Amino acid sequence: MADDSRFVVAIDVGGTFTDVILIDGRTGERGVLRRLQRHPISLSAFSLV
Repeated sequence: MADDSRFVVAIDVGGTFTDVILIDGRTGERGVLRRLQRHPISLSAFSLV
């Protein structure tokens, strides 16, 4: 059986935190996968694992 769900990963860069958000394409439901605290040094790379 094929799974027809579609998910989108979005990154919301805020003042204090950077949120990695997962959006369900069928329902529009959103959930925060990871909340990263911002540091003076910019985030160049991070893992979703």
